[in-house]
Amino acid sequence: MICSKCGSRIEEGEVFCPECGTKVESQETRFCDNCGNHVSKYARFCDYCGAEISADPFDVDNNSSSTNKTANDADNINNTSYNAYNTSDHSSQSKAAAKQKNLLFVLIGAAVLILICLMFLIIRGTTDIDSKKTIANQNNSSVVDNSTAANSVAQPTAAPRSDLNSVTQVPNVEKKPTPVPVDNSVKSYMYIYNCNKSITLREAPNTSSNEITQMPYGASIGVIDTNAGNGFYKVNYNGIIGYAASSYITQSKPPEKNVVKVSEEQLENFIDSSLRAFVNGINTGDTSYISEYFTGSAASEERNSRDEIDNIVVSEQILSLNCHSASYISENRASVIRDSVIRVVYNDGSVKDITERYKYYVQVNDDGTMRITGLEEK
Repeated sequence: MICSKCGSRIEEGEVFCPECGTKVESQETRFCDNCGNHVSKYARFCDYCGAEISADPFDVDNNSSSTNKTANDADNINNTSYNAYNTSDHSSQSKAAAKQKNLLFVLIGAAVLILICLMFLIIRGTTDIDSKKTIANQNNSSVVDNSTAANSVAQPTAAPRSDLNSVTQVPNVEKKPTPVPVDNSVKSYMYIYNCNKSITLREAPNTSSNEITQMPYGASIGVIDTNAGNGFYKVNYNGIIGYAASSYITQSKPPEKNVVKVSEEQLENFIDSSLRAFVNGINTGDTSYISEYFTGSAASEERNSRDEIDNIVVSEQILSLNCHSASYISENRASVIRDSVIRVVYNDGSVKDITERYKYYVQVNDDGTMRITGLEEK
């Protein structure tokens, strides 16, 4: 229903117009012939379906006496209906404008909020960068201060002019040569010979270098280099690389050797004979026994000992002699214990009985010959 005064729409059941406050009961209403809704008394068209409203028959009967009044009333009705439609359109436009205005306010508020967040992030990032720069500057300042302090401490005092050259002289740094790869490949195979039992494999090409192991007579060896120096070959024996004297190496396989087994009793008798030869040499001045019973460094020590004894001793006599406990240390090396009592007459006429115990080390060769390689007092 439309308010007859302001043209605003009035919902069904309203007592007053929500826009102008006009009481609804005071307005005369009619019904639309098309849709049945209430329409204003003076409306020409239905506000709901738009159908044309027919004239009120009661109104025609009541006003049939005056034609001019009816015409005037019709004109007034037309004007009222036109104004009502205009007012309705204006109200709809106002509500649409209000909605658009509210939406605009919402969009503006959201934009302002986003802008505030962006400004906060920018300010925070700038603060972090400034903080990092400050820490970096502090670290750099600390490094510079430490460097300055170190320079101030390390700065030497001025030396006399005569020492300037020695102070400022830069030592020459010798470049280390690039190491050359060592070729340990085997060039040929040869054999050990010209020895009684074995020869020594050494760490370096000389007789004073340390022993690595023993290479037995007839053993096959891989020759790496025949020009290792000092008459030595560089060889590979069972995967062990070392140096061996070339005088004990041959290209042809040597014949088998008949190894003579020496018993423990023979070892004990050999030491017994060596001591008797020693005493006989003291008494007669003979030194030939040294080469017969001793070898290597043991022979040299025995000669030195004889020279000292000859200067203070006139004669010696064996009172008791017992050689025992013979045993093999290795395949060609054994040891024997000698217990003895020897009466010694000195140059000053004094006589002394000396009790001794010595341990002898004996080299046993394949042909059965033996030589003393060392002895120690027990």
